[in-house]
Amino acid sequence: MKSLPSLSLCGAVPSRTVFMLCAALLSVGMPMRTAAEIDWLPTSEQWAERRALYQKASAELDSGAGKRYQDMRAKLTDYPLEVDLDFSIKLGQLHDMTAEEARLFMASAQGTPLASRFLVAYLRHKAQDRRWQSFLGVLDDVPDMPELQCYYYRAKLATGDREQAFQGAAALWDVGFSQDDACDPLFDRWIASQGLNDGVIWSRALKAFDAKNGHLIRYVKRFASVPLQRDLDELAAVYRRPSRVEGDHHQSSARHADILVAGVVRLAQLSPARAYQTFRSVREDGSFNETHLRTVTSAIVRHSLFAERSPAPPEWVDAQVAALRDDDLTVIWLRNAIGNSDWDAVQTGLQWLSSDLRSQDRWRYWSARSLDSLGGSDTQPLWERLATERSFHGFLAADRLAKTYELNATLPATPLPAFAAPVRLGVGRAQELMALGDWRQAKEQWRHTLNQMPRAERATLGDIALQRGWPDLATDAANAGASWDRLDLRFPRSYWQTFQSVADDLEVDPYELLSVARRESGLYQ
Repeated sequence: MKSLPSLSLCGAVPSRTVFMLCAALLSVGMPMRTAAEIDWLPTSEQWAERRALYQKASAELDSGAGKRYQDMRAKLTDYPLEVDLDFSIKLGQLHDMTAEEARLFMASAQGTPLASRFLVAYLRHKAQDRRWQSFLGVLDDVPDMPELQCYYYRAKLATGDREQAFQGAAALWDVGFSQDDACDPLFDRWIASQGLNDGVIWSRALKAFDAKNGHLIRYVKRFASVPLQRDLDELAAVYRRPSRVEGDHHQSSARHADILVAGVVRLAQLSPARAYQTFRSVREDGSFNETHLRTVTSAIVRHSLFAERSPAPPEWVDAQVAALRDDDLTVIWLRNAIGNSDWDAVQTGLQWLSSDLRSQDRWRYWSARSLDSLGGSDTQPLWERLATERSFHGFLAADRLAKTYELNATLPATPLPAFAAPVRLGVGRAQELMALGDWRQAKEQWRHTLNQMPRAERATLGDIALQRGWPDLATDAANAGASWDRLDLRFPRSYWQTFQSVADDLEVDPYELLSVARRESGLYQ
C-alpha cells in the first residue's frame, strides 16, 4: 500500500503569499496596547538601576548573606528577581526550616517555577532526614513525581496511616517499569505486611511485557506462586520469541489468554500476516474476552496498514477498520486510499470517521476532491463553504475557485484584565531574565505563567508581549491559548529590516527567509 505524500504549505501556497496574507491581516488586526494599559509593569529601562543592584546582591551572596547583602536586599522589595535571591537563601536553610516557613516562601514565589522547585528540594531533604510530619506539613495532596509519592506514602506509614500507605504502595508497584529507589522501603513494608497476590504480580508482568521490559518479567517471578511461575516463564519465552504463539493449542485459562494476546500483538510488529493466521487459529478460545479481541485486531490492522510486506489480507483489514470505528486507524486507512487515488474507498472511509473529525476542513476537502474525481455530484456548494475557512484546506478550496483567501472578521478590542499578583510577578520576572540575557529561564518563566492561566485568557499575555517587543513570547501566548484568530500574535512581523537586509545581500526574496524562520508559527531567536 502506498502512503499519502506529505503536502507542505509552501508547496501548495507560496511562502510569499502566506506572509503577504499575514501582513494584510495584521493591518486590520487587534490594535496595539498602550503603555498605560500595563502601567503596573515598569519597562526594562525603568528597572535598570534595580537590575544592577540585583546583580551586585547576587554576587555578594556568593560570599555569604552578610550585612552588605542584607542592605542591598532591603532595597529590592517589589523587584521581580528578589524571589531568586530568597530562593538561594532558603535552600541553605532547609535543615531547620519548618513546614510553615516553607509554605510562606512558596506563597511569595507563587507564579514562578521556583515555588515547585523549592517544594521538591524541601520534600527530599525532609524525607532523607525522616522528618515525616514536616514533610506532610507542606502538602495538601499527593505529589505528582513518583519519587515524592513514595516518600509521601512512607510518611503516611510512619505517621500511622497504614491503609492509605499500602494502597499507594500497591498502585506504585503495579507498573511496567522499575520505580525509584525511594520506593524500596515502602514496598518492603507493604510486601512483608500483606504479601503480594498472584493477580497483582501477573498484572505487573503484563505491563512489563507491553513496556518491552523483559528484565522486569523475570524480576517479579521471585514473588510468584509455583503455578504462576510456570506462566511467567511462558510469558518471558513469548516475549523473547513471539512466534511461540503460532499453532498454540495449550489449555484454556485466563492467564493463557493473556499470553496469547501479548504474543500475537508482539508478532504483529514482525509479521502482520503471521499474526493474523495465529489469531484465526486461537480466537475461538473461550477465555478470550472482547477487550482481548479488540486489542489483537487493532494491532494486526495497524501494522498491516504500514506493512510493505506480509500484511494481513486487505479485505479483512478493510472490514476491521470499518467495524472498529477507531479514528486513528481510519485516518491511516484513508491516507493509503488517497495515496492510491481510490476515490470510492475515500468516500467509504469518510463515513467511518467520528462526526467531529469528519467535519474538519481537511476531510471536507478530501470529500469534495473525491466526489469531483468520481463525477456525477454537484460539489460547488462544498467548495464554496470550504473556501470561507481561513485554513490550509480553505485556501486550497479558494485557489480551486479562483477566489481570494477568506481572512475572517477583525476581532474587537477588549480591555486587558486585572492580572492576579502571581501573573504580574511571572511577567516581570520573564522581562528581567531577558534583560539579563537568560533566555532559557525567561522562556521557562513565560510558559509557566501561561500554564497558570485559564486557556481563554492566555492571549492577553500576548498583547503585553507585543507591546514590549517580545514577538516570540506573543506567539507562545497565542499557541498556548489556541487563539488561532489572533493572527497579530501568531504572525508578528518582527525583525523585518534584518530579514530585508540579509535578503538583499543574498539576492533572495525576504518572504522566503521569513517562511523558513517562522517554524510552525513561532519566530524564535
